Amino acid sequence: MKKKLQFNGARPKGVSPAKTQAIFNKIERKHGDLTPQVLLQEARHSSHPLHNYFEWDNEVAGELHRLAQARMLIASLVVVDTQGNKIRAFLNVMKDDCGDYTNSGFHSNESCYMNTDDIFNDEKLRNYSLQRAKRELEAFKIKYRNLKELESLIKGIDDFLGKSS
Repeated sequence: MKKKLQFNGARPKGVSPAKTQAIFNKIERKHGDLTPQVLLQEARHSSHPLHNYFEWDNEVAGELHRLAQARMLIASLVVVDTQGNKIRAFLNVMKDDCGDYTNSGFHSNESCYMNTDDIFNDEKLRNYSLQRAKRELEAFKIKYRNLKELESLIKGIDDFLGKSS
């Protein structure tokens, strides 16, 4: 199945999705992880291709704002298959205190982004992703369970998770 890479949200001017993916992959290889902090550190140099994506006027925006921009940029890159289905090119994963990927949700203090193909091709990371998806489905149910229009969807989630409503 042929896939097409595109942005889904944030778009740096003059940098293609393929170039952005190559930059993210290079950063991940160089630093071991792709994190907003590392992306920001790399893009600080005025010659970096993604430098102009960020707001550098500290009176307008501080470090936290740029980190949010980095998260949005990483999350905006999607792969589009021939049917038009989109999947994020990089997913956020949490790490435990030992640096291992964890299913502890947002209790961890550290996270990074990893290439989705790498996650889905690694049994441990794929399982991590599945467990996180299940937690997100539970959160979805809690958030929307009172909408009658979603009753059949909620039942489908319950069936998938092996629970009754």
